[in-house]
Order: sequence, then structure tokens, then C-alpha cells
Amino acid sequence: MTILRTPPRGRRAALAVAVVLAVGGARGGDPGARFVPDGKARGDRPSREGVYEAERAGCSIDLVLLGDAERAAFLKRAGVARDPFAPAPGFPSGFVVFRVRVANRGNGDVVFQPQAARLEFGKHDVRSPVAWTDVVEAYGVLGAEPPPEYVAARSAIFDGEVVLPPGARAEGLLPFRRLPAETRRFRAAVGATTGSGESVAVEAAYRRADGRP
Repeated sequence: MTILRTPPRGRRAALAVAVVLAVGGARGGDPGARFVPDGKARGDRPSREGVYEAERAGCSIDLVLLGDAERAAFLKRAGVARDPFAPAPGFPSGFVVFRVRVANRGNGDVVFQPQAARLEFGKHDVRSPVAWTDVVEAYGVLGAEPPPEYVAARSAIFDGEVVLPPGARAEGLLPFRRLPAETRRFRAAVGATTGSGESVAVEAAYRRADGRP
């Protein structure tokens, strides 16, 4: 006889929040969809192993799209045991997650605004990153607070303005809610501002790996 065990309330809340954040108005997801750099699209080209990068005025910035295993490995290196972006049971992958690195090799401060990053898909659809406040608000809807293992992941996610003095660098995750199932291509753009006011930006283009139009 099989006994169905009901998960503890905290675990049920975590699952419910993951579903709320993942769905977030999207018109369904495709569990088999995998995206790769689009070498034929306009804009920047990945320089190595899918990494898009740019450098100007002493500031460098790069990003790479992470798969589930790569994301989990990044979080593990950051000391985070539980991946808050792992697919919920019975649902497709809920997030599009990038690893972003910003370094300041110049003389003045570099400012990175993660919420200014964008994900463009379809004809006119633009999405902003998921912020930690989104997670807290989702739990608030359920009358709960984020569990400790989720709170631990906050340190690995870009959340709010980052100011880098000369010689400093920052690395973290930039998550977006999942894309609609019909998405075939999308673009991601992130940027930083140098002490002299110059903008350093990376624009990365991706397409479905299965080549479907």
C-alpha cells in the first residue's frame, strides 16, 4: 500500500511560492525548451563557451545563461545548499537565470543596477529580473515568510544597486520568470555605468536549440 505523505507547511509554502513566481502571468512553459547563443543575430557575439562580454573605460561585464546543473553548482560554490530556482515537481523549469560578473579596473566607482537589466522576447514583450522583494511578497500572499534555506540564496542573487570601487568585482545570479511556450528567440541586456558616466553594456541573443521556427 502506498502512503501519500503531506509535506510540512513550510515546504508546501515554498512550493506554492515557486509556482507563483514561475507562472507569473506566463502563458505556460515548454519543459523541453533549451536555448543557445544565436550567432546570426545582431549585437554582441559570445567569446567563449557561451559567455557574452564587453569592456570599456576600465569596466568589464559578462553574462552567461545557466542550465539547471550549472546554476546549482554556482549556488553550491556560494555556500547555498538549496536551489530556489529548481523546477517545481510537475512543472517545467520556472526561470531563466544568468550568471553576471562585473569588474572595475578603472579609477572611479562603477555602478551596476541589476533591475535595469531586461529580457526581450516576442514583438514587444520586455521582462525585468526577479527581485528579492518579489519572493518576500509572494510568501506574504500566503501569510508566510521565506524559509531559511531560501534566505541563504539571497547573497548569491543580484538584488539592488551595486557600487564597485576601483579594483572590486561582483558576481551573482540574475533570474527572470520563465518565457511563454511559444518563445523561439530572446535577448538579454545588462549594463553598468563607469565613474566618468560611460555606459558598458552586453546584449546577448539566444535561440531555441531544436531549431524550431
